[in-house]
Amino acid sequence: MPFFIFLLAKKIPHGFKLKLFGLLILGGLQGLMGWYMVQSGLVDRPSVSHYRLAAHLALALLILCLLVWQGMAVRGIKIRPAPTLHTHGWITLGFLILTIFWGAYTAGLDAGLVYNEFPNMGEGLIPPDMWHLSPAWINLFENIPAVQFTHRWLAIFTACFILSLWGHGAYKKQLNWPLNTLAILVFIQVGLGIGTLLSGVSIHLAATHQAGAALLLIVMTIFLYKTKSSNSA
Repeated sequence: MPFFIFLLAKKIPHGFKLKLFGLLILGGLQGLMGWYMVQSGLVDRPSVSHYRLAAHLALALLILCLLVWQGMAVRGIKIRPAPTLHTHGWITLGFLILTIFWGAYTAGLDAGLVYNEFPNMGEGLIPPDMWHLSPAWINLFENIPAVQFTHRWLAIFTACFILSLWGHGAYKKQLNWPLNTLAILVFIQVGLGIGTLLSGVSIHLAATHQAGAALLLIVMTIFLYKTKSSNSA
């Protein structure tokens, strides 16, 4: 309704009608994805497909990031192009997205309820039941210990990549508030993840950990917008 009200009132700036309408369509698809997710469970069992859960979360976070991006564009937020940092940021975003995906798999499979220790999983870093499914690759997606292992070490790797992005900005003398915020947030986020695990998945810590992931995505989106080239969309 707000979109059509602003459209009829001619309050949408030039060049943003199709972009905002596309966001409206994505909002509708998110509702459809929510229905599709619920169809996979919550009738005979109190759970849903972790694949559909991850897809539902991914679409929600995509909409969130696009809203932030278009919001900055509408407000005419100033940019300071930094090509190498911008490229580094996109690679970092890729690892962040992968980490969040495996976080959704971890939540959907209740994988945080096993091996509530860190950094070991049992007697070593790798859980003894890491590869008990066949074919081997399916373990990364459906084997509970392997899913948790993948998420925890993707998270550590992504944290290091974010800190390397901060170091890149410091080296280039192009540090800004989004980069500094990312460096602070990633320490908090890793701490929340470990705390969630050690607590046996306390609902309050788990929810805060999920909120931290969304906040990291928002700040990363702001960073990418502020360092993009002047002729980018």
